[in-house]
Amino acid sequence: MKQNEEIKQVSDLSSLQMLGQGNTAEIYTYENNRILKLFRNGMPLPPIQSEYRMARIIQCSLDFVPKAYELVRYNERYGIIYEQIKGTDLLEIMLRHPFQLDRYARKLAQIHADMHQTEINVQYSVKEKLTRDIDGSEDLTAEEKSKIKLYMEQLPEGSRICHFDYHPGNIMMRDGEPVVIDWMTACTGDAAADTARTCILLQFGELMHASPVMRFVMHFVERRIGTVYEKEYRTITGMTQAEIEQWKLPVAAARLSEWLTEHERQKLQKYIREKLRIIAAA
Repeated sequence: MKQNEEIKQVSDLSSLQMLGQGNTAEIYTYENNRILKLFRNGMPLPPIQSEYRMARIIQCSLDFVPKAYELVRYNERYGIIYEQIKGTDLLEIMLRHPFQLDRYARKLAQIHADMHQTEINVQYSVKEKLTRDIDGSEDLTAEEKSKIKLYMEQLPEGSRICHFDYHPGNIMMRDGEPVVIDWMTACTGDAAADTARTCILLQFGELMHASPVMRFVMHFVERRIGTVYEKEYRTITGMTQAEIEQWKLPVAAARLSEWLTEHERQKLQKYIREKLRIIAAA
């Protein structure tokens, strides 16, 4: 391990306030206007180290990202100390102001388009990341994986920074300005792949820790956000629908390697197999 990646031991969380949680981590207050992103039990160290390294690289090139300070360990769990971004995430803002949903969806697209102007070489390319995640899925047959990876070979390479988990919950608004958080999945490649990933998240994504009623409401909210977001992104960048669409099959297949609700997993499997049937018939 590199010297600047020494892991600090955290012995007690009782004095820390939980600010929120997602599928892979909990967020706590920390000292000196910082926060602790504590990953869940079972989350291995290498991808956490990867997020930390990428955050350190990315913060040197982009202004709208939180600073990463150090790696920590609490019992058998690992975490990262980040700059605390005092604000409200864009998803919460959208839910508070439903009649302005389209406006904020367009803002989501503008921030993403601005991000894609930057070229940063991080640890993985888009295709390397997708290949690794597709191989890690237990929901696809070896034949299906092979067909998807073969299809992906003919897609563009690209050199843009891709967040690869870009959605309203990962955009914090601080004093009216956006800060993009959660760079664990960042990679370098075709911007259309990152855009396709956002479209897949908004079309199929479900909150792991939410009531059935909230999941039902969020399904319709996210579908609307996704429709407006994609249209606005294409308007801003001149990217075609076909350029985005061609990435959705491998992106959806890679998504199956993540922690998902069973319902989302089933929807993705159906979508992927329909895409494969269309390709086979072409």
